[in-house]
Amino acid sequence: MHARREDAMNSRALQGAIVAMLFLCPSIVGAAEAVSFAMWVGGGRYQNEAFNREFEAQGLEGVHGGTEFGGSIRVPFAQRWSIDLEVARLQGNAKTPPRFEVAAPVSVSFLRTRVTALPVQLGYSVLASRSGHVSVLAGAGPMVAHWEVEGTSYAPRSESVTRIYAQAALEGGLRMTPGIELTLRAVGRLAQANHVTQEGSSNELVTDMSGVGVALGMRLIPAR
Repeated sequence: MHARREDAMNSRALQGAIVAMLFLCPSIVGAAEAVSFAMWVGGGRYQNEAFNREFEAQGLEGVHGGTEFGGSIRVPFAQRWSIDLEVARLQGNAKTPPRFEVAAPVSVSFLRTRVTALPVQLGYSVLASRSGHVSVLAGAGPMVAHWEVEGTSYAPRSESVTRIYAQAALEGGLRMTPGIELTLRAVGRLAQANHVTQEGSSNELVTDMSGVGVALGMRLIPAR
């Protein structure tokens, strides 16, 4: 019952995000000459407390961090203000080394949690000059989450679920050329997914990729 209610709430939130993006389309088209594009890669630390307890009890290492990458389209709509349409991929990873016991060695095992998020963010440029900028951003959107185990004779994985994702970021940019800017950003996020069901089972777990991340990137700024 709780899972159905949560799925319904997230479905409505996803529909709202789509409506918001459609509402923003005219602004994006009207400001096309000012649109910039960014790519970034970095790492993050995640909570995953309940999730890790479940698998640590089975002898596996818990997922505490991982790699992250993504990109965004930024559309200014007023002085210092902008809208960011972002896609982010969070890849939590944990490796359990082989253990040699009396019966037989246990091979290397991998526990992974995955999130693909599509937040729409509102940005404000605190400092802006020809040499760079400092901006703050905050927003939310849908995310798809799942988990999997590899390297063991019993290799469970979950179904993918859609939940709500939210984040706030501080971003600094240094202009290297008129059309290229190097960026550094720090992110705090909420990315908890309840009722993530294991495939072929009624077992439900909670993945929680909430935490912090740091990333280096590049922003492409079309010539005006």
